[in-house]
Amino acid sequence: MIPVIIVSIGALIMLAAVINCRRLITIVKKTEYGSKWMALFVFMMAFLASYVFYGAILFKNIHLVDPNLLVSLVFLFGAIFVFMVVALNYSTFDGLLVRKQRELFEKITKSAHSLQTSAKRLATGSDAISQTSTQVAQGVYGIASDVEQQSRSTSEAHGLIDQIASAIDQVS
Repeated sequence: MIPVIIVSIGALIMLAAVINCRRLITIVKKTEYGSKWMALFVFMMAFLASYVFYGAILFKNIHLVDPNLLVSLVFLFGAIFVFMVVALNYSTFDGLLVRKQRELFEKITKSAHSLQTSAKRLATGSDAISQTSTQVAQGVYGIASDVEQQSRSTSEAHGLIDQIASAIDQVS
């Protein structure tokens, strides 16, 4: 009876992981990561079905599979699953961070170009000083806004990482 309880607990934990994975898919489904997360979800559903099937076999005391073969299969598919999770997490986080860095670089480049243009206008004469100083102030404000936005984006990325880590912890 203890093996049935252990398998049941494992099935409940896997069900919780499936639910969290489904929530994550709703976040990333329209990105390039959506199909990869969906493949992981299907793999998790197969694991969940295996838990239920094996639990029923244990409960009814049916001996269909050699225990050594079963343990070997669990190790194999467990390793494949862990590989998929790690590869997908790396791909997702790397892509998100690279995208955020690229966006910030583009914003900073535009702001720097604007500031350079403003500096050239300052050199042309006193008539442009008033207008240029407004542009410089706007450029500084833009940079401050960009830094604030990046800070928010970083916080959001950390929040996403925390959610995924929490989901992985729940699976573990």
